[in-house]
Amino acid sequence: MTHEGLDGVGDDRRTMHLRGIVEHHQLISPRDRYLALFEGWIAAKMTAIDDGSVRRYAEQFATWHHLKRVCAIAAASKPTRGPVHASKQDITEAIKFLTWLHDTHGRADATCRQLDVDEWIPAGPTTRQLIRTFFVWGKDNAHQPVGGNRAPLPCPDNHLHPR
Repeated sequence: MTHEGLDGVGDDRRTMHLRGIVEHHQLISPRDRYLALFEGWIAAKMTAIDDGSVRRYAEQFATWHHLKRVCAIAAASKPTRGPVHASKQDITEAIKFLTWLHDTHGRADATCRQLDVDEWIPAGPTTRQLIRTFFVWGKDNAHQPVGGNRAPLPCPDNHLHPR
């Protein structure tokens, strides 16, 4: 029995209960439920993005900023529900902005201008301000080549973390 096998059965209460029993009796390693769901959410979100340049930037941001941070929180046995929720909001707004930038102006993140941000933010809900995190991350990681090779995620056992 594995986490992947249980994931294939579903995410209903019975499966969660069975997983809890199997983890308690140390038949499988414990894992952080919210982290596991977040990894699946990222994969589904990236698959839904049609444009390759939008997907590339969004995936780097989701993986190397948010997933890395949530993995560290889970590894420290701290609660991940809140950080996962906030990360989803940041990622969703970054995707919306990058998609708008591509569809409206035919540009990608690398050619974004301040005027683009100034046009986009006030034309929608206040959650659009969450793209700040995306730009801070982008500025801090400007030395990283887009689509470049990176080391594996610092998530030991690929999302299996004790709580």
